[in-house]
Amino acid sequence: RMSLGIARRFFNLQDKLGFDKASKTVEWLLNKSEGAIDEIDKGGDNKSLSSVSEVSENKDGQKGFSRVEKMKTAAPTSY
Repeated sequence: RMSLGIARRFFNLQDKLGFDKASKTVEWLLNKSEGAIDEIDKGGDNKSLSSVSEVSENKDGQKGFSRVEKMKTAAPTSY
């Protein structure tokens, strides 16, 4: 489940990317986040992935995943 705000952001991204399935959008996000995911693996904290959340708050007070927010360009992967 997603909060309403996150769902809006997710489906807006899906529309921008031109994907017709949520799984393609999730795959795109995972591919774009691979570097950040690798950093978690290298951290050596041995935290479970479900307990790791790096959340930032932007100037409007909206919370979002900081590494995703830093991505300014979207280059869709061809399928």
